[in-house]
Amino acid sequence: MDKFEIVAQGNGEYEARVGSLDGATAVTLVLVDAEDVSNGQLADDEQTAHGVFRFLLTHQDASDLPGRLEIGDVLAAYPGAIDGIRAQFE
Repeated sequence: MDKFEIVAQGNGEYEARVGSLDGATAVTLVLVDAEDVSNGQLADDEQTAHGVFRFLLTHQDASDLPGRLEIGDVLAAYPGAIDGIRAQFE
């Protein structure tokens, strides 16, 4: 898995700086409606941001991620994503 650093941007946004096969990549994750779209199982917090990126990086290289991700899009793209993300919590 690629290594990454999370930086809270405020307003429910978290930027991940990720090393990838193509070099460094920055991805902004929007978690502002995480509780609503996950039926209260995920939150707008740094733990969830880490979990989402760990989950995504088990499925694809960071260079394949778009520059901006909405949590709803992640959950729609991967069946079982909520459980997969929660499994990444430390």
